Amino acid sequence: MLHFFSGNKGLSRRRVCVVSSHNPLRAYGAIIYLCQALADRGVSVELFAPIPLGMLSEVAGRPFCVHSFFSRAYWRIPRLRSWLCHMDLALRFLFSSDVLVFEGEAFFLVGVLVKYLFPTRPFVNYCMEYLTVEEQPRFTRVLKRYERYADRPDLVLDVESHRAAARQYRYRLTKQPLVIPNTLPHSEVPPPAPRGSLAALAGAVFPTGVPVLVYAGGIHAGTGMEAVISALSCLSNPVCFLAFCNAEDQAVAHFRSRVEAVLGRRMTRILSSVPRFQLLSCIAEADAGLVYYPVSVEKSFNQRYCAPAKFFEYVSVGLPVVASSNPSLVDLIDHYGVGDYASDDTPEALTAVLESFMFDSARLRQCRQNAVRVFRSDLCYELKAQEALARIEEMTLLRG
Repeated sequence: MLHFFSGNKGLSRRRVCVVSSHNPLRAYGAIIYLCQALADRGVSVELFAPIPLGMLSEVAGRPFCVHSFFSRAYWRIPRLRSWLCHMDLALRFLFSSDVLVFEGEAFFLVGVLVKYLFPTRPFVNYCMEYLTVEEQPRFTRVLKRYERYADRPDLVLDVESHRAAARQYRYRLTKQPLVIPNTLPHSEVPPPAPRGSLAALAGAVFPTGVPVLVYAGGIHAGTGMEAVISALSCLSNPVCFLAFCNAEDQAVAHFRSRVEAVLGRRMTRILSSVPRFQLLSCIAEADAGLVYYPVSVEKSFNQRYCAPAKFFEYVSVGLPVVASSNPSLVDLIDHYGVGDYASDDTPEALTAVLESFMFDSARLRQCRQNAVRVFRSDLCYELKAQEALARIEEMTLLRG
């Protein structure tokens, strides 16, 4: 039996099933916000995702059902679990939902199959990444299948405007994708925790007068963390570096040893990820948040026009942003005045922007003020997702 938490006592006629191939509690949090927003509109929502069973308590109070793939017996059969999971979802969705929403390409064919059998069943594709065979050859089989059926969904959602335009052109989509930036609802921004909570969370005592740079996210090769370590090591004035890493414990330990070998232990804290709500409640105590996706590390359209949720999470709590030189990040920072960015992908450029920005108290203060203002007036999920939510809700009404 699937392990789940639910705030709904039975499913109404207006039903949406959402399938994610990632754990939305640590990445792709927009999946959670979509489910929450639809539930708030009176739609019965079920979310299927690979969420570790120990994390399910984080969604216990949500007004929708959350199912973890890890609770299924077939998940313990590595060679068969992908195929069995596809079959499980396909059988479940044949007669149990009004609208299907699939994140990414991993379970895309399940939606295609249901659409083939029931042509009037609404099908939504929520695209968090822009992947191509040329740039991601290890996903050739999945992407070839996606390319063949990419125009089948009734609605395509994307997280960045350049990616949306490229997707429509490459896959010859007859329907223009709608864009929901990877932001979060204002209602998901927690009240500030007591002063000193960030240091307590990190188990650190930050030296007085030394600025704190915080990072929350992955530490895989595409994030350019080696360049970050190099840039921090070249600063003429010290900066405390605090990282909450979305990775396995072994990878976090390995990264910690590399950081401490170069920067020492006194000025760094490398930790595993923590619940999003807990981190957002105290992360604004830092001086700036790092968003770093250098194109030179991963030469792809997806990387060039990155759409990281952490940018919006930093801005939501008034934390200034230090970013890499990706056009998508540069446009946001220039338009909203919420931080600064490196001039190119070299460690030297990152060192230069850290030197000029992290020690300029007037600029940091102005960026904080701008961030709080523009998030509420223009960047929050409640504003950015209105059209997409209305379209999905309309699909449920038509089915009802």
